[in-house]
Parts: sequence; structure tokens; C-alpha cells
Amino acid sequence: MIFTIDTFCDRVESDMNGLIDELMYTTGRDTPAERQAWQKSLPRMSVVLAQAQQLNQKIKGAHLYLGSVTLEYKLPAASAWCDVVLLGRNAQGQAQVVIVELKDWDTKDDEPGASEALIRHHGQDRLHPSDQVRGYTLYCQRFHSAVHAYQAQVNGCVYFTTTTSVAAYTQPPHTTLTSTYPVFSAGKDVGTLAGHLAGLLQAADEQFALDFERGTYKQDRNMLRQVASSLRNTSSRPFELLDKQRLGYELALQTIEQASQQPEQKHVVLVLGPPGSGKSALATNLWVEAALRHNARGNVAFVTTSSSQKTNMKHVFDAASNITGAQYHVLPANQFNPGLYGKLVKQLQGEGYTMKPASWRQNLEVLAQQIGDFKTPDNMNFLSVVDEAHALINPEGHDIGFSAGWCLQAGPQAWHIMRCSQVSVFLLDAKQSYRDNETTTPADLERFAQDFGAQVHTVDLSGAQYRCGGSTEYVAWMEGLFGIHDEPTTLDWRKTPTRPDAPFGLQLIDTPHELDQVLTAHHQQGHLVRLLSSYSVEWKTKKAADVHTLSKFSQDFRLLYRDKTGKGHLWTRPWNYAPAEDYTLYVQAPEGSKMHENPLAEVGCPYVVRGFDFDYIGLLWLKDLVWRQDRWMVDPEHVHETAFASTKSKKALKQADGLDKLLLAVLKGYRILLTRATKGVYLYVQDEPTRAHLQQLLSDADH
Repeated sequence: MIFTIDTFCDRVESDMNGLIDELMYTTGRDTPAERQAWQKSLPRMSVVLAQAQQLNQKIKGAHLYLGSVTLEYKLPAASAWCDVVLLGRNAQGQAQVVIVELKDWDTKDDEPGASEALIRHHGQDRLHPSDQVRGYTLYCQRFHSAVHAYQAQVNGCVYFTTTTSVAAYTQPPHTTLTSTYPVFSAGKDVGTLAGHLAGLLQAADEQFALDFERGTYKQDRNMLRQVASSLRNTSSRPFELLDKQRLGYELALQTIEQASQQPEQKHVVLVLGPPGSGKSALATNLWVEAALRHNARGNVAFVTTSSSQKTNMKHVFDAASNITGAQYHVLPANQFNPGLYGKLVKQLQGEGYTMKPASWRQNLEVLAQQIGDFKTPDNMNFLSVVDEAHALINPEGHDIGFSAGWCLQAGPQAWHIMRCSQVSVFLLDAKQSYRDNETTTPADLERFAQDFGAQVHTVDLSGAQYRCGGSTEYVAWMEGLFGIHDEPTTLDWRKTPTRPDAPFGLQLIDTPHELDQVLTAHHQQGHLVRLLSSYSVEWKTKKAADVHTLSKFSQDFRLLYRDKTGKGHLWTRPWNYAPAEDYTLYVQAPEGSKMHENPLAEVGCPYVVRGFDFDYIGLLWLKDLVWRQDRWMVDPEHVHETAFASTKSKKALKQADGLDKLLLAVLKGYRILLTRATKGVYLYVQDEPTRAHLQQLLSDADH
């Protein structure tokens, strides 16, 4: 919501409850806790702004955005929300943006963090609020269309709405950070903060405020080129291209070059390939080259389809380029939402509109009537490169129980990506779509392209393999094993004592502890190793503050087994720890993380590791997928993937093909897990008949 400062202060004084009711309706955040937070913080913000007006009456008409205490102004094409955004002109006559982050924290006993960006809050490492504001500020400077158009100045600060001390937040190593993004607390700092805001804002500018409200995602061209140049020059392995990748890259690049000469013509490129065929490397290189050659044509976005892919690719962009803010060239697919969210859907349904996922085209017409221009404009990007596109959501004809933050009434994500892009490149493997909400196929993409009159180009990477020892034969054997295509093929690919030069290793291991031992030995030799499993145990530790301090009886994996002497043992591990859905901690194991210290400390799932690879993996094959007599069977009681809600529902399982659909989803998950290694896979198989079946299949290669 947008107000003038004067109006906001008046509303807080005269109609606090009415203001909060409006905020709750507008934001959809209508819990008692939200109301209580607003009742506490809004008056304190109003006092600050009232004092700022007394210092400078000219800013009474300046504007501010306000929504929720924690979620207010949503940055264009980003998942971040700013608490308070003040807008006007500064002393130099420039358009001015001031972002204020509100924190209702008890800071008693807090301590300085180990680095500039971290603070010890209640004994845990948290992002320093000033670093949070720095992120918002840099994003606006580099990616907000109104800030670019007005050449606006952007500043930020933090306001603790409690009266507790914030001394720990300004001590080293946070001194430089807080000198640029200062922190204030209620009480003694109120006048200081009021003076700070009055010094930054000197006058109102209604047109700038309105243009800021309608702002869109627009990349800083100079920064885009700097990031692309850095990524092109990196020696990091994910960016190398070989053989068929290079052919696919050149064919796709040729289409992008063609599109640059045809501004009115849309193009859609489909890059199809199995796991390990190099799709992610090709995607990154396409982004880099297009950013260098065509940045003047418009935004060049790298689009992700999962939280794991998003956090890891953002980390790659920042780390490989060594440029702060490079990560914001990575856009999650959810950010192509035209402006349709749950609260608005309910409002429109209350007004008599159908607003069902199946009526998404009509829904968009209604949305256009309600809000005018979509929040994500048509053709806002010159190029969108979508990696792992098989995970895109398409609600057409599907019972999707898990939308991963996408409003199903808005329709297919891929359709909106095409709408927002002159060139859309989708890299996918339809066989990797295994969750209920991963419903986009190559046929869907071709059909959507017709809606826009787009030319469709297909690049086929089948036959290329850069994981699994470069062995397409292994991938064919594995797919045959699961009945995904033909019968199991030759075992000539398998490395054994009699075939030490074969390309890839697959070995059964007797116990989980032996799995630890063999992978530890590889790790000590400098190899990347991970433990993986399907969704065969519940994720009980998901909300734990520190999974590694839990007792062995509270861990997710608690595997009982007997050794050769008959002695019983308990082996335990947690699932991959991902605070705030930051999956870089597991996949990339940054310095300071538990996984950096011990890469076998956690177990990864198909969702987390899809799109990434390691030298050796140990797979915990438990009781969700078992071999009985002559076929694979799935046990729903041992399937704990929450995104199988529809497939696993009682109604679905009662259907004639219900178990078959769940079995196929689980098999696809195992296919992902078994194609993550570049050198070898070690299997611990808990179910004896399943282990015996696999041992029999492999026995011919052991002699």
C-alpha cells in the first residue's frame, strides 16, 4: 500500500484498527500475530516520521509503501519484500529511495558475528539486518526500472522497534557495514533516525512514487556485461563445453543471433537430453554469450525451477564472478507470475469469477481488467534460459497438490516465460519430471509456442554423457533395469577387478558403516562424495535449529542392521540441512558448513541434487522400492515425498493404475539418484530380496 507520510501518520493516530484491517486484507497476512506486530511497530514508525516532518515540513507529501511488518513492497521479479520504502527528492534534487527494515527483535545477549554479514542472535548465526538492507538497496540500484529511469539515489537503514541495545550490531566486524546501512533502536535513537530520514528526503515527488510502484525488473547493462565476462573467464568445471554440447550450443546461439535481427518474432528453443548430457553447462554458456553480445537488446535471465537449483546457481553466479548482486541475474520461474496471488483469487471468486486453474486464460483476462498491466510485462526479457525445465508447473489437466509457491490459477509457468521473453530456451529431460507439480512436457512447450507465433527449434543431446564415466551404456542399463525403456543391456561399462579400465563403477555394500568407510577413503583422495537416498524416510528434522546436535534417536535415518558376527548396530544421519531453503550448504558445502567438515554428515534427496554431480555417491536404497518375484513394487507406507500428495492420496491409490503411477514417480527419483556420479556408485540395499536381485544382475560382471 502507498501513502503520503502525512496520511500515514494521521491514519495511525485516528484509525489504527481500520488501517490494520486494510493491511491484512491487502497482504493476506491476517493472523493474530501479524495484527499484534502491526499494532506495536506502526505507531513507532509513525513517531519517527512525525519527528522527521517537524524537522522538514516539505516531506509531508513524500510517499511511503507499507504492507505488512515483514512483507510490504515486493521488489520487481524478486522474492524479497521491503518493510517500509520512503520516496521523494533529496537535497540535490535527485529522486530518492530510502528502505527501512523493521526488526521486532529482542537483542539482549546478542553478539557480533564471525563475519560482516552474520550476527549471533539468540545463540544462532543470522543474517545481519544491515546486510539484508544492503541486498535490497543494491537490487534497486541495479534492477529497478524506475531507479534507472530517474537515476535515483537509494539508501537503507534498520530500525529495531524495541528499546533494547543494538551495540553488538555496530561493533567489529560490522563497523563498515553499519556506517553505510546504519541501525537505530526505539527510545534514544528515535530522534537520530528522524534526523537521518529528514536529511535524506527533502521534498515529495508523486510521479516518481507512482512510477516506482509500477516498476519492473531491468538489468544494469554494465553490470550484466561484467558478470558475463567473469563467468566466461572462469575455470570452474560447470562451464566447460565438449563435443555434442558444443554443437547444441552453436545451434542455440545461432537462433539467438537470428532473434536479435527480428525484434517482432519470438523464438523457442528446446534442448532435450538425458541426465549428464551437459544441459546445465550449455545453459550457463548460452546465458554468458548472450549477455555479452546482446545486452543492449534487453534483460538476459537465467531461470531456475527449484529452491535447490535457485540457491546453488545464485551462489555460482556470485562466487564465480566475484561481483556482489550477480545472483539477481538468476530468476526463479515463480517470478514470472503476472500478479495473480491467493488473496486476489479469493477476492475475485467472491465477486463471482470462476478463477479455477482450468480457466487460467479467462483468469488472466480478469486480472488484466483488475490491475491493468501485468506485474511481469510482455517481452520484459530478450532471453530467458530455463534450466531443468521439466520441473515447470502446468496445471492443465493435472491434479496438483503442491504448487511450490506458484498460483495455479495463473496457468502454465512456461507460457508466462514465453510471454515475457523474445527468446525462450528450455533445457529438459521429460523423464526427470517426477513430482506431482512437474507437469511440463516438450509437447506442451511446442503448443504454448504456437500461442505466440513463436518459431520452435529443437536441439537433441541424446548420446552425450558427461557423468557416469561418460558411459551411455550404463545409463541405458539402469533405465532398462527400471523398465523405463528396453531390457537391461550389457555390463561392459562396469568397472571390476577383472575390468579395471571400464568407465564406471557400481558396487553393492553390505552395511551403512562400510558405505561410510569406502566414501571416506575417496574423500581423503580428493574426490567429491555424497550420501543420497530417495524419499524413503520422513524429514523430521526439517525445522531443527541444528540437526547435528540432535541425539541419534532424533535423526531422520535410523538404520538397524547386524554385522557378520550377528552383532546389532544403529547407523544414523539427518536429511540435508537447508535453513531458509539454502541448499548450497549440502550441494556446494561452503567453508564453515558441517558438510565442508564432513561431506557424509547428511543425506541428500533427488530434489536437492538434480542438476548437480559428484565423483562418488553412496545410495541408501531402503524399502520404498522393492523387487518381488518378477517386478518392481512400491510401498506407499515408505514413500514420504510431500510433493506426491496427489499421487499418493487414498483416492488416487484406489484407482486401477494408482500404484503404477506412484511406482513410476519413485523410479524416476531413483533414476535421478543413480545418475549423479561421475566415477562410481555404491549401493546399500536394505531389502534382502531386492539386494539379491541386483546382485544376480551384476554377478556376470564380477567374474
